[in-house]
Amino acid sequence: CVHYLWKTSMTPEQQRDINLRIRAQDQTGKTVKEVRKNIKGVAKAIDEQSAAASRGELDIKKLETAMTQLGAAQTAVASQRKVIDGFKKQEDAVSKYEQKIADLEAKMRSVYDAGVISPKQNTQLESLNKSLARTTTQLDAARTSQAEYKAQAAALGLSLTNLDRTQAALDARNRKVLQGIIDLREATKSLQQTNAAAVQQNQTNASNQQAAAARAAA
Repeated sequence: CVHYLWKTSMTPEQQRDINLRIRAQDQTGKTVKEVRKNIKGVAKAIDEQSAAASRGELDIKKLETAMTQLGAAQTAVASQRKVIDGFKKQEDAVSKYEQKIADLEAKMRSVYDAGVISPKQNTQLESLNKSLARTTTQLDAARTSQAEYKAQAAALGLSLTNLDRTQAALDARNRKVLQGIIDLREATKSLQQTNAAAVQQNQTNASNQQAAAARAAA
């Protein structure tokens, strides 16, 4: 019996295209709700394609779609993580600048409370005033940036009330996406191995038939 290659055998060009799709910066499905929905849908597609691969019936178009969706989900999770990281960074900056301003104001009060201000103390006050103005500008910039990240988080449906919990949820979704990519690649690897075995069997059968024909002709 001669075994034939599955019609879904991937060419190097198709495999390369799929790999490119994984890295594509697709911006769809950015909100938390949409990302969860996408990952759930892809998980189902992964199961279907894994089962199909075991039967040698992997659908290249469906595989490409699943890979594209995984790439989009991975990009969306990374985008959400960037927003959370940015908000946390600016939150820390606001706290740092607020504390610095409080320290500078305390030093200025201590100079004024001393009574008569000497030329040396006047120079010190000028330096403190410059530092205060510079730090106030930095604080305003950090607050503005923090507000922008807060607005982005709201648009994406990300909670800022518990950053650790939000970060953990993003990490969990990212692990699901990465596992999905691994599962699909394993599915394609399984199909490629099946195809390779079929090629080998075809070659063996052809050799046997040629040998049988030669013996019959002798």
